[in-house]
Amino acid sequence: MTDGLQASIDKMRAEGVGDAAIETFAHYYEQLREGASGMLPESDIEPVEDLPTLDDLPDADPALVDRAVVLKLNGGLGTSMGMTKAKSLIEAKDGMTFLDIVVGQVLALREQFGARVPLGVNMAFRHEAFARAGLSGHDLTRAVAVLDSHGLVVEGEGPAEEYRRELAWPLALAQASRLAPGRDLLTVVRALHPTVLIGVSGATGAFTAEVVREMAGHVERPLIFPLSNPTSQAEARPEDVLRWTNGRALVATGSPFPTVVHAGRPRRIGQGNNAFIFPGVGLGALVAEAREVTEGMFRAAAESLADELRPEDVESGALFPPISALRRVTAHIAEAVVRQARADGVAPEVPGDDVPGRVAQAMWEPHYIRLVPA
Repeated sequence: MTDGLQASIDKMRAEGVGDAAIETFAHYYEQLREGASGMLPESDIEPVEDLPTLDDLPDADPALVDRAVVLKLNGGLGTSMGMTKAKSLIEAKDGMTFLDIVVGQVLALREQFGARVPLGVNMAFRHEAFARAGLSGHDLTRAVAVLDSHGLVVEGEGPAEEYRRELAWPLALAQASRLAPGRDLLTVVRALHPTVLIGVSGATGAFTAEVVREMAGHVERPLIFPLSNPTSQAEARPEDVLRWTNGRALVATGSPFPTVVHAGRPRRIGQGNNAFIFPGVGLGALVAEAREVTEGMFRAAAESLADELRPEDVESGALFPPISALRRVTAHIAEAVVRQARADGVAPEVPGDDVPGRVAQAMWEPHYIRLVPA
């Protein structure tokens, strides 16, 4: 074994990568070192000449079908292939996309066997967004640690609720980070030195002074979002967070909080909830006549919202536009959503369409008749 391979293996083990993944890496590393190109010569490819027919196969047991799950990889956006939409949204046959055909197959199975047959789709829209930010695979898993009322969520540990599975860290990763399952927030912050803290637990005061100060000790400008509402359920109050971090924290909340004056400077607290996103997404979906709302449309809405932050907002310390700008923000988000819906292949293309004009026309303008007392 070469020194380079051993160093790579040591690093992967330190990061909690599983043995199967390490063995696969080592296998292909050795092949590459020995001169293998990874190409499969056409002369080595032989056609399959004898396949069983459907009639030759044994009848499926409905009880087993009821326990089956259909898993489909939805494919990426195909941008490296010059495409503008997910490969699964390409028209394949008779006006149907690959995704339409997959859904039809699952519906036929359900009808034939009277079984549930869940369909699991690995959506690559979110993967593409993370890839653009430089994160994927193991690095992405390690970048997000989730805690609930039982502490750090780890595979195979704690309650077996369905929602925990997609949020859980692999046990090996937790052990490599010296974190046992169920560790509390302060312990996790001390071990991981996070840059962002998001609260959606409804656990009043979960972001304690000790937790916030520990985080601020490792991060110059910590992002702290106590998003639970109403205000009485927020994980921390903005004025406390700013005081505990000497004004260095970037704060947004899920409910309205008044402006905080810290060190003689007013800091407007932005609302990081769905008030800015949902109106624009809904309006854009209607204007686009979208068949569905994709993750790409939500991503486009989020990116459009970020672009709406103006210099005066930044100067006031806010991370979101003021609520008074809601109509302006909604219109621009809706325009971005319309364009993304078309790019995702879930809305009809309209060449030369005036998207801003159509969005403006679709927005309701309240005009009230003035009432004069008799």
